[in-house]
Amino acid sequence: MKIRAHSDSHIVELEDGSRWQIFPGNLDLTVEWKPETELTVVETEDEVTNHWLLGPAPGSA
Repeated sequence: MKIRAHSDSHIVELEDGSRWQIFPGNLDLTVEWKPETELTVVETEDEVTNHWLLGPAPGSA
């Protein structure tokens, strides 16, 4: 899944139109994400959220 917009540091919009709020503690990981960055949506049983948005390892984007 690719990024359509990442104008606000804490909101990422994907090419399917879904909007994702980035946890403040992860902003340093997402700041390098570009429109061509390939992201993966993963279901989780986390207590806070039911999906994670995963990008490449830091420094590899």
